[in-house]
Amino acid sequence: MEQAIYKAHFVHPLTNVPLIILYNNVTGLISFERDEEVIKVISSMKDLMVEEVITEEKLSKTDHICQSAYPADSLDEVKDLLETIGINSNNIKFQKILLH
Repeated sequence: MEQAIYKAHFVHPLTNVPLIILYNNVTGLISFERDEEVIKVISSMKDLMVEEVITEEKLSKTDHICQSAYPADSLDEVKDLLETIGINSNNIKFQKILLH
């Protein structure tokens, strides 16, 4: 089996916080992390926005999803999980990162 990590970017549907999802096909684990680069860009544009898009409260609401790994047997199961939390998986483009 080819060893790869699949990576995609999306916005959490309840908090509007940009997240990264990673799926390791060897370990069968999904993990989430905040997309700090995008958060930094959005935060730097606070002066241009009518209301603050990403607040500390919203960031803290995404902490729980980033602190655990979740099992999945395939990339299709990953997409099913995204659908379960309210993300249209057809709008998510996974990038394959090959491992040596």
